[in-house]
Amino acid sequence: MKFFTPELYRRFTDRHIKESIKASKLWDVADREYTAHLKSIQDVLTDGARKLSESCFHDRIIDSVSHSSLDLDSRAFRLPDHSISTTTVVLRNLDEPAFADLLMYFGVVQIEEISHGIEYPFHPNANEWRYDELYLQKNGFVQHILLGNGKELVIPFSDVAIYRIRLPNPVEMASVG
Repeated sequence: MKFFTPELYRRFTDRHIKESIKASKLWDVADREYTAHLKSIQDVLTDGARKLSESCFHDRIIDSVSHSSLDLDSRAFRLPDHSISTTTVVLRNLDEPAFADLLMYFGVVQIEEISHGIEYPFHPNANEWRYDELYLQKNGFVQHILLGNGKELVIPFSDVAIYRIRLPNPVEMASVG
C-alpha cells in the first residue's frame, strides 16, 4: 500500500483524538493522491479493472478465497489462449445478508499476504476488507487490500469480473430438501 498505508490507517483510527486528527489530514492528502493516481491509469484499465477501481468493498467480510484453472476462450479477457488461472473471492456485506459479491480475478499466479506487524485490536474480524489500492504492472494489474487485522493481500491479475449474487434463503433451502 502506497497511499493508505497500514501505519496511516492505524493512526487515523487511533483512540487518542489528537493522533487521529493529525492522521486525518494526512489521510485527506493520501485520498487526493490516490484519486489522481487512478485518474492517471484510467485509459489503460480493462472494463473489469475500471469497475474494480470504482467499487467500494469497505467493511465487507472475505468469506472465502478459492483458486482454479479454467479452459475458456480467453480472447474475451484479452489473454493468450491457454488454461486460465482464476481466483474467486466471495465478499459478504453484514448490512445486506441476502447478497454477496463475487470477484473473479483472472491470470492470478499467487496471492501474497504481507504482515506489517501492526495490530488493530478494535477490528476483531481479521477478514474485514478495509481499504484497497490498484496499480498497473507488467501484463496486467495488482490490487493491494488492507484487512482488519493489519495484514495486506496482494493480488496480481490480468482482468477481473465482479458479480453481485442473491444468496439462497436457508429456510427455503431446508424446505427443498
